[in-house]
Amino acid sequence: MELEILFNDEYLIAVNKPTGISSQPDSTAELSLLELTQNHLQNIGENCTIQVLHRIDKPVSGVVLFAKTEQSLATFNEMFRERKISKRYLTVVNNAPSENKGILRNYMVHNTKNNKSYITTEDKPNAKEAVLEYEALLSSEKYFLLQIKLITGRHHQIRVQLANIGCHIKGDLKYGAKRSNSNGGILLHSYLTSFTHPFTNQDIEIKAPLPSDDIWWFFKEKLQ
Repeated sequence: MELEILFNDEYLIAVNKPTGISSQPDSTAELSLLELTQNHLQNIGENCTIQVLHRIDKPVSGVVLFAKTEQSLATFNEMFRERKISKRYLTVVNNAPSENKGILRNYMVHNTKNNKSYITTEDKPNAKEAVLEYEALLSSEKYFLLQIKLITGRHHQIRVQLANIGCHIKGDLKYGAKRSNSNGGILLHSYLTSFTHPFTNQDIEIKAPLPSDDIWWFFKEKLQ
């Protein structure tokens, strides 16, 4: 497959991950985005060994960052920990939230046996705080387009927190959607990642075009 490279310098490469590909190698024999990106760099004469800086779920699309040096890996990891990297998503849900914009703040736990996360209470063992900001942007006859700004980065966070308020992401059977999408993905897209580059001091905005899907394109035309 042909990769869509969104940003590439001596420290970092950003790729627009398609739906259905894992960010890094998993238990399947399928090539991951990391491996595909590594192959791409070798094909264009870059012999660095990349490492994933963050992951997005297999059924999710959008910006994924890879570090190209050990120094950039450590630096960008620290920036993620200090919340100096902003990540925004677009998602299509079945119901409108009760308020047009707001903050969702919950505690979540991750069950590794079934690879699902759940809303819980603060005193639950291994509970972690999950915070995001949302804003309703547009609607169609059946669906609603939300913009999400992640404050924390928990396992399946957006999917769980939106489902908790009755806003199920289209196609997300795992968290309550009634029907799957034809490609097996869900309509959640990491469309914008921004930060001040720690090595060049430039303000960087990395945008990932929306996938080729009728519903995404309906909303894309309305956004323009």
